[in-house]
Amino acid sequence: MTGIEELEFLLPRDVVICPVGKLSADVRKQIACNENEYAVSRPHLRIPSKLINAETASLLAEFDKPSSIVDAVARFSKAALTDPITTLEASFDALRSLIAGQILVPESEAGHESDRVLTSL
Repeated sequence: MTGIEELEFLLPRDVVICPVGKLSADVRKQIACNENEYAVSRPHLRIPSKLINAETASLLAEFDKPSSIVDAVARFSKAALTDPITTLEASFDALRSLIAGQILVPESEAGHESDRVLTSL
């Protein structure tokens, strides 16, 4: 059995990442959020949108191509000049939630999709 640390994950083609500030005022009133957060959704699935912070949104960009969580965190940490262990610990719950919510999926389940929608990262 393959462990999660061995899997490569990918953002499916239909994932939309949008700064909360770009949502309409009516939508922002309906959700408990702050202006620095991002809404992440898969409009073609009946999955509720999730709110993530800017750091997690930037980390998700590392999954534009298939990547293990460890490799994505390492690349992100190097670019952001942060400690990779601290970054992994801080992002673990968010990544777990995004995997459970089918926002981030194992490459084997995503197919070979391109043209992902990343709005204003």
